Amino acid sequence: MKSKEYVRNILAQMDEMSIDQVRSEIMELPKILHDHEELLYITSGLMGGLTWLAIATSERVIFLHKGFFFGLKQAEIPLEKINSIVYNTGLFFGDIKIYDGSSYMTVKFCDKKTLKPFIDAVNIARYQSRDASSSSEHILEKLERLSALKDKGVLNEDEFLSEKQKLINKRKFIVSNLESNVKSKPHPHKKKAPVQQQLTRYKTLKKTVNI
Repeated sequence: MKSKEYVRNILAQMDEMSIDQVRSEIMELPKILHDHEELLYITSGLMGGLTWLAIATSERVIFLHKGFFFGLKQAEIPLEKINSIVYNTGLFFGDIKIYDGSSYMTVKFCDKKTLKPFIDAVNIARYQSRDASSSSEHILEKLERLSALKDKGVLNEDEFLSEKQKLINKRKFIVSNLESNVKSKPHPHKKKAPVQQQLTRYKTLKKTVNI
């Protein structure tokens, strides 16, 4: 669970994103996000005739809709399940389409200014997640080979444990480095909101959305 302060600071930088129609959904973000998950970007649009908040994170794309009668609806696509993500633009609005295997999800009538930053955020996170997965698989293969060498008597117990620990430490370093890259990478905006504008937006979020 993330703090309200964390979410408020991230959203304050997104000057092109209007929150008027997704206030209820935004209030749910601190409870929805995992402890080690980074909020990268948000947009909103129509799905099935209802307004949904679309959230790009370092782990997944989340869709939230909070209705007056039926409560919170949530859907999500893990980054590793996304085959591609595309968008089409009109004069003021655009659509986002996310392909997941043989199916896809479409968010219509998104604010045009938020489309490319959202797509960029998802693709950056996808590539970093793929790199982490590839590195982990490579290290697991090496661990299996070490185990086979130990079983054949080529390595004794101490040698095996020493080499195993080196590989485990390497994997921890790779994962930690990729997580740091996500945290330190600037949000994919065309231009970061000025400090005074961020402060004003921060205060607005705190007052009107209780976040």
